[in-house]
Amino acid sequence: MALITEWDQYRADVMAGEYSEPAAGFQTRTSTRRHDAYLDTRNALARETYPNFPAQTDAHLEQAILHKLKLIHTASNNATDLALFKLAGAEHPLPLIAVSALDLLPSAEIAALKDSTALQRALVDYEVLKRCSVFGGSVKSTSSYNIALTRDQWLADQGRMNIPWFAVHEDVGVAFDDGISRIVERDGVYEQLIARGMWP
Repeated sequence: MALITEWDQYRADVMAGEYSEPAAGFQTRTSTRRHDAYLDTRNALARETYPNFPAQTDAHLEQAILHKLKLIHTASNNATDLALFKLAGAEHPLPLIAVSALDLLPSAEIAALKDSTALQRALVDYEVLKRCSVFGGSVKSTSSYNIALTRDQWLADQGRMNIPWFAVHEDVGVAFDDGISRIVERDGVYEQLIARGMWP
């Protein structure tokens, strides 16, 4: 019952336009804290290998539970991945509610979202996901890094400096972690470019 109430409140906040500032866990205008996850399992280029769905799912569910967040707002370019992620959350021993924009918006806005281009949808995801309590993304995803780096800059602006790249020395499966955003899996080339401000 508590989970349903939390979901109803979150949907009401979204419908009312009650979005929060970046890194919403610290400066929120919504009454519901949430973990946001960006699932990206595509192969954009033949030589690219993205972290697989089970690995990303396990990492995001683990982070949500670690931060005591029962609600996960999920974005993905793959409708099948979204459906499977919702199922994984519901079947977890500590049930979690996983939702996406398609669960939150009125039908007219859903139609507009489906008619938009991939870049337009990515911008919508960016604007929504950067405002969560805790964010999780994939090392191969430029969208994930853009969200994580925006949130990390928000921390710096608040005087809460940290070095998220130190996470690589503490967890072999994590490329970036500043306490409010985590990038899972590893890629040495991407990580070197990012630290030098060359990517994404």
